[in-house]
Amino acid sequence: MKESENNFYTRRASIVCLISLIFFTYLFSSDSRISGVVYLGLASLSALCGLIIYFSNSIKEFNLKEMKVILEKTQTVKQEINETALNMVEIMAYQSVYSSGSWLNRKKLNDKIETFLDNVNIDFSKKQSILELPRLMEKFMKDKESLTETEKEKVEKVFELKE
Repeated sequence: MKESENNFYTRRASIVCLISLIFFTYLFSSDSRISGVVYLGLASLSALCGLIIYFSNSIKEFNLKEMKVILEKTQTVKQEINETALNMVEIMAYQSVYSSGSWLNRKKLNDKIETFLDNVNIDFSKKQSILELPRLMEKFMKDKESLTETEKEKVEKVFELKE
């Protein structure tokens, strides 16, 4: 947003809040036309209107019934957090494939990775591709005999020393 545009919204929000506050104060003080509770509610409403005017370019969704305001920047930050979280989960899954330890520890780690993936907004096929090798190595550690031929080939590729 440009500086001049930002100043315009600031001035407009300030004027609306000030005029409504002066009007509500006049009603409150002149012969007690409104009560203190109503005055407080109206003053709060005028402040809320001022904030809505000020942030009108940035508001993506405003829902008074559910008391929910979503700003554009909030959505951008959420998307960046999801991307970072997904990268971290991929690193953890890769680490799970090559880590040593007991089968139970590997299973717990893979379960936590899967839980984490459930909380990140990704499609099912991406989730499956991230978990494929960790779950395969978990299965390999528990029972080598139960692996199919294609699974055995994938496990052998994990242990190859070629770059």
